[in-house]
Amino acid sequence: MLLLSRAACSQTFYPITVPETPIYGTGFKVSSPASPGWMLAIDRSSEAFALARPDPDQADRRGSIIVIAARIKAKKANIETPEALQAEVEQTIRASSSRHTLVSLTLEQERDAEQGTDCIRISSTSEERNNPGRGGEVLLMSISGKACRHPSSTAYYVQVTYSERRPIKDPPLMDDNLRRECQGIIDSLKFMPIQ
Repeated sequence: MLLLSRAACSQTFYPITVPETPIYGTGFKVSSPASPGWMLAIDRSSEAFALARPDPDQADRRGSIIVIAARIKAKKANIETPEALQAEVEQTIRASSSRHTLVSLTLEQERDAEQGTDCIRISSTSEERNNPGRGGEVLLMSISGKACRHPSSTAYYVQVTYSERRPIKDPPLMDDNLRRECQGIIDSLKFMPIQ
């Protein structure tokens, strides 16, 4: 049910051979998915990586479901408060692409007491037009996940999201099992010191 998105990560995707092993980024990690068939692409800088599970049977639908984890340097110098973090995340989402029209956006503050940081739960829907690889189709992009300020920095946050992109006329690609698996990746986010 998953197809790779060329825009998700400019690197090559490789199969994950051992499910549920940690995937490390700079100052954070998440667990890889439990089910087989997932693939991983890591940015050369280790600031970001993407997960996907291609399904040739769905190739004609030209949709994708991708999990992306990235450490992001805040545009503002200090995102110490939950409100500053939320404003930063909202600004980044709203400025994400000139091809996207935001249809809905929900941001909810929450405290991760175990890791000692603030997080913002993200849910958004946007329409994408003029995608060069999609022949003029209007695509619907749904994103869910969270962004958490790095506990050892007031200038960095880590955003982990899963997205579904599909032609607007097509039914959703994601089922309940896949949604739970993607949410498990999001909730596995753990922080490590930034070197």
